[in-house]
Amino acid sequence: FFFETSCNMGAGCCSHQIHTDALPALPAGIVHLTTQTDSQIVDRSCELTSLAFAGTTKTAPEAALSWCLDPKASGDDPCSPLLDDPSEARARHFKFLVEWQVHSVALRQGGCFSIVESGQVMAAL
Repeated sequence: FFFETSCNMGAGCCSHQIHTDALPALPAGIVHLTTQTDSQIVDRSCELTSLAFAGTTKTAPEAALSWCLDPKASGDDPCSPLLDDPSEARARHFKFLVEWQVHSVALRQGGCFSIVESGQVMAAL
């Protein structure tokens, strides 16, 4: 199986662990992040994900979390870009959420991947 059969309750903690040794090799440039990954790569991956989740006036935020934080940040459609530049408080909020999820659950469970080119994180999931 690709996943653990036992799990714990909690915010994402009940997710099954991915057994990547049972999966085919990742394409060049895609890095599987774990608790052993260089902290600079993990930190930059968190930063990029936080920025994406927060949104901009040109790109939509993560709709459900954005709506919970500010139901009118994108006007009447939470799937639309922000009406105003993201505030410092908004950026801190999404930074906390992403870092908490990554460090408390995702790295241990095996669900973090980044695209790395020439040592630079280009995208993260």
